[in-house]
Amino acid sequence: MKPNSPWIAAIFCAFICVFMMVGQIMESASQNGHPFAPAFYSFLPMCFVYVGILMKQMQQEIQDLRKQVAAKQPAAPDGSC
Repeated sequence: MKPNSPWIAAIFCAFICVFMMVGQIMESASQNGHPFAPAFYSFLPMCFVYVGILMKQMQQEIQDLRKQVAAKQPAAPDGSC
């Protein structure tokens, strides 16, 4: 897994939410928009940030476990698998 892959969803969501917030602000200026839409679009990327944090922690734990397993396995003799 690439080091920045847990954050791609949060970045993409933030990018889309910025466009939606700008549209919502423009719509609110001309018409009666939804009052909670800016709060929704502001906090929606946080869901993906929390998932990214958990994915990063799990990725680190998996790497640590792989190192522990590799350290406990005896070295294979020459010529055998």
